[in-house]
Amino acid sequence: LNAEIVRQRSRPTSYSLSLCQGLDTGGWRANATQLYDGGALRDVGVHAIRALRRLFGEVETVCDCQYNDKDANAISLQGTAHHGDYICGKIAMECKSNIKQEGQTGVITVFFGDACRLVWDVTKSTIERHENANVQLLERLSGDSWIHGGVKESLEESLDMFAGIELGATRNGRAVTPMGCPEEALRDAAVVDAMLECGRPTSSASVSVKRFCPADMLAQTSSAFNNTTKTAKYQPAAIARCSSSSDVVAASKSAICSGIAFHPVGGCNSSNSLQSDSVWIDTSLL
Repeated sequence: LNAEIVRQRSRPTSYSLSLCQGLDTGGWRANATQLYDGGALRDVGVHAIRALRRLFGEVETVCDCQYNDKDANAISLQGTAHHGDYICGKIAMECKSNIKQEGQTGVITVFFGDACRLVWDVTKSTIERHENANVQLLERLSGDSWIHGGVKESLEESLDMFAGIELGATRNGRAVTPMGCPEEALRDAAVVDAMLECGRPTSSASVSVKRFCPADMLAQTSSAFNNTTKTAKYQPAAIARCSSSSDVVAASKSAICSGIAFHPVGGCNSSNSLQSDSVWIDTSLL
């Protein structure tokens, strides 16, 4: 779909996502709504959010959301997602019990003004271009959409990571952030979290997604810091204040992903061992 958007040679004006999946009343999702906020919608919703993030970039805010879990046979979540100043879209997700396979839907529609739109029907594995009264089939994926629809790409990248590709590795001079890394999964879930929060009766009309994203351990700084023996000062580009060993791991990964060097510094290290583009990992709170 991303390639077809580029081929339109015009900026999309908006999009819509419509998702309706079965509610597994007898399987492992049977009591999901009772166990955690969002229930089965959280499980299926993150996959749809991943597609939207890949197509349009990060969702910054959500607004006008509604969440309904009062019906034992159906739960729904809908609202508007804003990808900065680039584009906004309507999201409508629903899980129903006793729904047949052919009744399950997943459609992303990208609008280019009022006359033209691209329609990606995930369940039919088709991408169509609708312009006025004309419908053109642009692509039909043959075979299992799990193989041809991008899931295989994500799985292979995850396997590469587990096989030894270091988080923060570079490819063609650019940092590589694996799609399958935990941080990316949490960013998908953050959009669903923000929509659920926005859907509460007491919530504001607009909610920032950043509130629910994994914290950025690195904070920009212009301060100088002494080494442990106060014999040298360092002027790092960023500082990470760590209160646990997991914070240290997260800060190290963030530094690697950002292309920032980090070095262990002891009392005998000279100030030359920590350059101005480095990160200072503060462990004084451990």
